[in-house]
Amino acid sequence: MCFTEIILIAAGLAADAFSVSVCEGLAMKRFGSLRAACIALVCGTFQAVMLLAGYLCGSYFAGVTGTAGDHLAAGLLFVTGGKMIYSSVKEKDGIQYEKSSPPIRILFLAAATSIDALAFGAVFSAQKQDVFLTAAVTGIITFLMCLAGVGIGFFTGKNTGKQAGTIGGIILILIGAKILAGNIL
Repeated sequence: MCFTEIILIAAGLAADAFSVSVCEGLAMKRFGSLRAACIALVCGTFQAVMLLAGYLCGSYFAGVTGTAGDHLAAGLLFVTGGKMIYSSVKEKDGIQYEKSSPPIRILFLAAATSIDALAFGAVFSAQKQDVFLTAAVTGIITFLMCLAGVGIGFFTGKNTGKQAGTIGGIILILIGAKILAGNIL
């Protein structure tokens, strides 16, 4: 596998985490570079670790993460997206999330968006591919994409006001629906 393929795989695996980061940025009242870096770091770490875990556990996780893992990921995204929509509709001044995203929510979102990396790692194991470079590149690319995503979400959210929470919630619900649709197709 060439380096270009690794970068493309990493960007593909990071796409859902990027979308979640945009949603987190939409929910921010004030931009905090440390908070943005923490969100990106958690997402990047989860992607890399889940890729390695899938590789190390091989074909066992390929069967386990299939439908059940996708349903869990979609459920977490549906609940979080619904909460964002509810919060934005309920508040008069626009979305009123906590001053910082609760760490548990960030962990759930990072886990939900990295389940595909777990399954992909199992595929690497079956193909006898070297996963360590791919995991490192995936972690770095996810970090960078998520950092950009938080910034994009925040600056977009400043201009969209109350609709920011609704937009972010809809994005998360659509990601969950995409995950479920992958099982159907």
